[in-house]
Amino acid sequence: NSVGASAYSTVAVATPQAPITIGPPAQILTILPGQSYTAGSATLAAAVSGTPSPQLAGAQFTVEFRVVDSNFNTVASSNPTGLQAMLTDSAGNDPNFIAQAVTFSNGVASLALTAYTATAMDSAGGITAYSRPWSVTLSGASLQSLPQAGASASFLLSANPGASGTNRAVAVLPGQVFRNRKTLAASLTGTPSPLVIGGGTSYTAKIFATDPWYNVLN
Repeated sequence: NSVGASAYSTVAVATPQAPITIGPPAQILTILPGQSYTAGSATLAAAVSGTPSPQLAGAQFTVEFRVVDSNFNTVASSNPTGLQAMLTDSAGNDPNFIAQAVTFSNGVASLALTAYTATAMDSAGGITAYSRPWSVTLSGASLQSLPQAGASASFLLSANPGASGTNRAVAVLPGQVFRNRKTLAASLTGTPSPLVIGGGTSYTAKIFATDPWYNVLN
């Protein structure tokens, strides 16, 4: 008798996955344009990765907030209330930005923001930088138990030449100070000093080329 070869068939067996356990809410992530979110990460750098995209003054962009547990999984059952978003830097709040309410649903909030202050200027109207880094910072009582993580992540805001209108030329006379404040009335302050005609006295007037929101063009 001959022994024949046995025939075998391969059967794919699905391996059950262990359920993901979502822990209690631990913090709020801030995800800027150009960044991506990965749930279940070991570190904040892995959970929110990528470099924030530069933005232009007056151009709307969207920021995402997520309530996450200690493993950076989204906690859909947590929807904190009473929070507001502000633009801040080392000098404080953006004087041209009005705080906006943040509304969560299923642990996530998306907020459309528009920033206007790109040029960094000192109190005398001197230009210290043509582009300015801003952070999106949350405020509100809920942060006492649910802190904002990644608040140090910032985006760079630059002047937006020709956007939503024409560029502008601003003449600053002696006695006046120019600082970018979105409108001309707020940007140009002070009363021009009286001018003496004749006598060989010279006066210096500064002229700034700006975008529609009075950010100085480089």
